[in-house]
Amino acid sequence: MVTITLTNEQEKFLEEQIKTGKYKNYQELISKAFEALVKQEKSQEILEIRGSESAQKLLNQKLEQLSRERVNNQNQTSDPQRQELAQEFTQLCKETQALHADRPLTDAEIQEEINAYRRGE
Repeated sequence: MVTITLTNEQEKFLEEQIKTGKYKNYQELISKAFEALVKQEKSQEILEIRGSESAQKLLNQKLEQLSRERVNNQNQTSDPQRQELAQEFTQLCKETQALHADRPLTDAEIQEEINAYRRGE
């Protein structure tokens, strides 16, 4: 058995994740974290390139940035208000697609709809 000491921030994060209801207990949460780490390590091995040091350094920076963004996005979705807005947005998208099922909108038409919305039309 291994004993691990967590920082206050780490402990708070674990508690917040348990409160979301996504995980039944700490064991399940830690298991998922290890699965994610293994997956991340495997993808980094796959993405490793042969080339100059600067190319490898740039790749590593981009992977770290992607990882941070993914963590930030996961943290954001735990906000109930954001989840509700995301569900409403998804529903609106489905309704819009259903309206145009006989003739789907082109990218240009979608962009024009967005621009009109921004102009307040």
